[in-house]
Amino acid sequence: MKKSLLFTLAALLFGLVACSEKEEPVVVPSIVLEKVSSDVNSLNFNVTLENAQQAAYVVLEENLPLPSLAEILSDGVLLDTRKAEATIVVNDLTPETSYQVIAAASNGTQQVASNTLYMATTALPELTLDVTLGKVTHEEMTFQVQAQNAEKVAYLV
Repeated sequence: MKKSLLFTLAALLFGLVACSEKEEPVVVPSIVLEKVSSDVNSLNFNVTLENAQQAAYVVLEENLPLPSLAEILSDGVLLDTRKAEATIVVNDLTPETSYQVIAAASNGTQQVASNTLYMATTALPELTLDVTLGKVTHEEMTFQVQAQNAEKVAYLV
């Protein structure tokens, strides 16, 4: 009788343990940055997101300290977390300057940082201006102006 009682209790305990709720696996967000290109005043990079409800990035000059994950998420440029991948172009940067790019992602309970990208804008192209004089008299003067890498050319006579 004792054996059957112990057997019944053991079966009951086993049944309770087997029927308990399974713990869900921990889902950690991830965010990865990848360099694409840079030019005189812009940087271009790719962002890959997984399991993120919120994500943002910052672009800072290389010599500045990096913000915390919470600061990146609250003050950085927000990313659309519905897209797993995005290409980002940051404009209006200073030529010949080194920058660091870092991002953060959160799933509501956990925050993670991306890898840090180190990128630099390129130098301004050399400006050339060639002026060729043509006919010169007391009443008139002709000349030809050729400019390369100039947005605007003006002259004063």
